[in-house]
Amino acid sequence: MPERITGTGFRPTEAASTRRTDAKPGSEIVARKSAPPAAGDTVELTDSARLMGRLEEAVAAAPVVDGARVESLKDAIADGSYVVDADSIADGMIRAERELR
Repeated sequence: MPERITGTGFRPTEAASTRRTDAKPGSEIVARKSAPPAAGDTVELTDSARLMGRLEEAVAAAPVVDGARVESLKDAIADGSYVVDADSIADGMIRAERELR
């Protein structure tokens, strides 16, 4: 039987330490230790995984803003040489609207 999800009564972000438990008197919580890895366990990364790691590093090192581009745009606006391509902007807005559908 399907169950209806209403979005109420469940708090997935609630920390485990704050959850209410109905423990019986005298019961104890036992912490379990994971077994140490066996000697000889290895992990091998695929070429794709290595590439993803390099890409993540490259993106993290890239500047958020291209300062030289910002300065050139400021200068062009200030001296009146900046030209707005209204057709290109309209095309981009129409394309974005179509992608939302």
